[in-house]
Amino acid sequence: MKTKNEKWFCEKSHELFGVKLSKKYPYFVSLMSFPVFYPINEEFFKEQGENYAQTADNLLANGPYKLVDWTEGASLTLDKNTQYWDADNVKVDGIDVKIVPEASTSALDFESGNTDFTKLNSTLVDKYKDSDSYTSYLEGYLWYLQYNFANEYLANANIPQRLRQSSQRTYHPLRTTYP
Repeated sequence: MKTKNEKWFCEKSHELFGVKLSKKYPYFVSLMSFPVFYPINEEFFKEQGENYAQTADNLLANGPYKLVDWTEGASLTLDKNTQYWDADNVKVDGIDVKIVPEASTSALDFESGNTDFTKLNSTLVDKYKDSDSYTSYLEGYLWYLQYNFANEYLANANIPQRLRQSSQRTYHPLRTTYP
């Protein structure tokens, strides 16, 4: 229930929830698109305790696929989630994901037909950029500066303040502009 001094409220509903922030964060809504901020089933989370998300059996899925097998550091197997609200329109029955930490090894797997998709690091782009299978796409990242206040220069409160001012941007959901 909203009180006179509160600027937020939360209705008990499966569709709405409220968040009380300690100060203004113009980019808050965009942060909510990161998976780390997705809501989870509290009852299931408490049931699993320390084992939550440690195996396929200790994890719930609400998207088009659910994790059915996980070999840590090696592979994931995702099957179509029949409980998904739009399951009839999910055309792929499953996805096998190989975890290959070395980009060059993953690129060789792609070349030999052992995998359908791989990400390239900057050292491999020039080698593959003229290939018909090369596609470039944008990914979202969040960057921030963390100051070492033990450093004698950064311990001066004016220095971090000036650094922040020099990098401030005006937020807009579709673009970022510099002052």
